Amino acid sequence: IPPGYYYYGASAGREWFIDPTNKFKDTSIPEKHLAMLDDVFEQVSHLLERQEYRVFTWVGSGLQKHYGHLTIAHQDIYNSVSQTLSDQIFEEINRIVILVDPEGSVLDVIRSNLDIKVMLKDKGAGQYFNKGHGIKMLCEKMKCDLKEGNILVCGDSATDLPMLEECLRQNPSGVYTIWVTSNPNLQKQVRDLCGSHNNKNIAFVSCPEVLLGAMAEATIREISIARPRGE
Repeated sequence: IPPGYYYYGASAGREWFIDPTNKFKDTSIPEKHLAMLDDVFEQVSHLLERQEYRVFTWVGSGLQKHYGHLTIAHQDIYNSVSQTLSDQIFEEINRIVILVDPEGSVLDVIRSNLDIKVMLKDKGAGQYFNKGHGIKMLCEKMKCDLKEGNILVCGDSATDLPMLEECLRQNPSGVYTIWVTSNPNLQKQVRDLCGSHNNKNIAFVSCPEVLLGAMAEATIREISIARPRGE
């Protein structure tokens, strides 16, 4: 990516916005599968209107409709939701998915430490379109070469691991990664993945504010270097 340019990705990298005249997305999803996701989204939206589940409209990232999958937060980084309630919403979402896809041939439900995702089974058994596929699609479409320069990868859940893996595959020594997590299992996965590429450029922070503050400080420092006082 040229210096000073930003490419915006969404839906786990299934959609990309380069500029107003250059937007693209994965076109491999059948319309009937998208309609099934829409059905699940509507039913989950109605579920969250019930008093006992209303908390999930503002916990973490809430309910999000993406192109190709749905995300429902069942927990936040402060563990403010009881395990019982978290389990209940997971069971309810599974029930809805079974109603929409009784044969289980199209949709799958995946639970991470913070989110529940309703995914399309479009990459074969046990495989789904992930952020690593999204990075790869961007590189192919835009002819990006990640083998040069440095790459900062930030994540907070297991769904971000494929993105880190793809960047490490293309540029093992140039990747720097920061993770917002105190989950020891996720931290181990990050260390093991980086270690498999002989990469030790890893940092863990406790909350998003720490990461945002550090990046703001780095940005201010870069501006100060580029524009010394008095100029």
